[in-house]
Amino acid sequence: MIDSNNLYNESILLHLEQCQIQKMVFELSNDAICIDLVKGPGKHDRIFAEVNPAFEKFSGYKRSELIGKDTSILFPGKLESIGTDINHKLWQKKNLVMDITTQSKTGKNIQVELSAHMFKVNGKWICIIIGRDISDRKRAEMLQSELFKKEQDLRKKLEQAEKERLEFLRALVHELKTPLTPMLAMTEMLAYESKGILKQYANNLNTSTIFLLSRINDLYDLARSEVKMLTINKSWVNIDELLADIKSLEENSCKTKSMQLRIHISQPNIRCFIDGERIKQVIINLLNNAIKYNPPGCSIDIEAQIKEPNLIINVTDNGVGIPVEDQNKLFLPHQIKKSSGLGLGLSLSAKLVELHGGSIAVKSKLNEGSQFTVCLPKCNNIL
Repeated sequence: MIDSNNLYNESILLHLEQCQIQKMVFELSNDAICIDLVKGPGKHDRIFAEVNPAFEKFSGYKRSELIGKDTSILFPGKLESIGTDINHKLWQKKNLVMDITTQSKTGKNIQVELSAHMFKVNGKWICIIIGRDISDRKRAEMLQSELFKKEQDLRKKLEQAEKERLEFLRALVHELKTPLTPMLAMTEMLAYESKGILKQYANNLNTSTIFLLSRINDLYDLARSEVKMLTINKSWVNIDELLADIKSLEENSCKTKSMQLRIHISQPNIRCFIDGERIKQVIINLLNNAIKYNPPGCSIDIEAQIKEPNLIINVTDNGVGIPVEDQNKLFLPHQIKKSSGLGLGLSLSAKLVELHGGSIAVKSKLNEGSQFTVCLPKCNNIL
């Protein structure tokens, strides 16, 4: 048989325990909590009924300074409209979650994340408000916003500076190429018409003019690559034909220095989806460097082979080699190398290969020669 007295006693103990637990939660909470008596939506219609220790610490007021006072004490001066707005919205909605600014007893403005809930007890409106100091978070957000704006402004200035630099280079290239065009035509004509030592002089002038024109084009292309304006146009290219064109273009330069140029292709009719003109430009740059910086009598080998799914092109010479300290910065733009000046051609070559999704690398030993390797992806084997 159930003892009703024991049940009643247990119920009372449970109620007391719950009250004690609720009081402990109220007292020990790190969030500021206040219980208000609400009479209406007006500025002075919300009265402090109880506050927890965290609220005292948060506001700077002691409990005795708040109980029975209206909440406008936390919204003095310029903050008065905030307190009025909270009371009005709370009376209308009965529940409120918002970020506000309030003021402590010391006059310090505090950013608060506020959560308020109203309900009736014995015919009276009671409001429980939980507040969390988010001043540090707000300051961090403001600082982040300011830094983001500064970053955007700086980025715009840098982009504008890059555009101006590119425009300057475009104008400079035009100014430099304008006199070179007739010079190129005249030196070709002189070389054709002249004989003996004069013909040799004319050929040298013509070669130098072509070289200067090429370096000017490299400089402009490199500048365009740095501002992401250099593009490639891919199509299916026969590698046999590409290397044959390169050999026909560069064979005379090799013969002039008594160099032997050899082409090795691992299998016939290799085709690759690339920008043929740009890759030709890369190989010619590598080949011209080998011709220019090695002594007469050296040999140069160009080898093409498929290593699925890539096309590998090696340009190898048995010349003077490249110092280790230069190898580390060989493909970087605007770097002076002991072995090859500014290295505009190599920097541009690296950019062009990167645009293809490929890579370029070098192996070299002093007095033994150098090997440049171009790796190009997305090739098929034999069509």
